Amino acid sequence: MPGTQGPRTRPPGGNAGQAPVLVTGATGYIAGQLVPRLLERGLLVRCLARRPDGLAGRSWEAQVELVSGDLTDPGACAAALQGVSTDYYLV
Repeated sequence: MPGTQGPRTRPPGGNAGQAPVLVTGATGYIAGQLVPRLLERGLLVRCLARRPDGLAGRSWEAQVELVSGDLTDPGACAAALQGVSTDYYLV
């Protein structure tokens, strides 16, 4: 997708050096249940969404790294997966 952006926000400190967990399909219902539980476990969470603004208003939005991208774009996928320890593919 042309114009794919890198991370839009980064979570506050506390997880330095930790490999992030990627959640694709972050705007969906299952991700909405999963992400808070990952955060409760102290994990660094990166969310990939075509429209990250769809996460606005979620109680955990400020605690995750948001990445704008489409799974049909290999470059966006490679960027989102960089340094990731685990990927939850919820698409």
